[in-house]
Amino acid sequence: MKNSIVGLGLLSAVGMLAITPTSAAAQNQNEAFALEGTVETSEIILRLELPFPDLEALTIFIAQPRKLSASGHPAIIYFTGGDQREKYAKDSMYLHLSEEAVKRGYIFISPAAPCRGCTFSYGGGERYFPALFELLSKQLPVKDDKFHLMGFSNGGRSSLHLASLYPDWIASITTFPGALENPSKEALAALTQLCISMHVGREDRSFVRKQRSVVNRMKKFGRKIHAVEYPKQYHWIEKLDTALGANKLLNNIENGVGCPR
Repeated sequence: MKNSIVGLGLLSAVGMLAITPTSAAAQNQNEAFALEGTVETSEIILRLELPFPDLEALTIFIAQPRKLSASGHPAIIYFTGGDQREKYAKDSMYLHLSEEAVKRGYIFISPAAPCRGCTFSYGGGERYFPALFELLSKQLPVKDDKFHLMGFSNGGRSSLHLASLYPDWIASITTFPGALENPSKEALAALTQLCISMHVGREDRSFVRKQRSVVNRMKKFGRKIHAVEYPKQYHWIEKLDTALGANKLLNNIENGVGCPR
């Protein structure tokens, strides 16, 4: 069995997956747990500060089902927009998307940029990958050791950028909206093997152009990706910021929308 949180005896007394607060006793009991650092828990929400050699510690938030199965769960890594600060990553734990994902048995993860300007889309935050993929895959029961990348705005950029660098770790990409800045032929070729679903508000003219650019570039590589433009919607697509919208995005993942045919 893969070495996972389930196998390390970190379930709380009430059966909820929750890492115990850091203390001498807890550290001795959980010394085999590789995700070291400060841990705060609130119901099924975890906050972890992860140390990386030669890099600043990386803060991530995880929302997950009350009980995890060693047989594996689909896992989403959600990248926030803007400067991807910790507050945004924490707030993502309470989106309709994270709540619906956890109800369906997903593990929902959101990393915070390690410093101001160090975003995961060309800002230096990508230096934490693929190490973060590897660490999460070892310590969580991630289905098939692959992650569904999702992101809003700059988070959509992050999703496409990281997927183009490390396609073997990726199950799918969903952006709302997203962009791929000046992609190389190698980056586009890497993306052709992945499931891609892109969404943009039609009034968000800048990202409409950027999404269409990705669609057209992928067409030249023989790939038709799933791309939707929402009338009367702007940068934040309100139709997707609902329980129905969250279910739509998750249904797309589960039904293989945007996957190579």
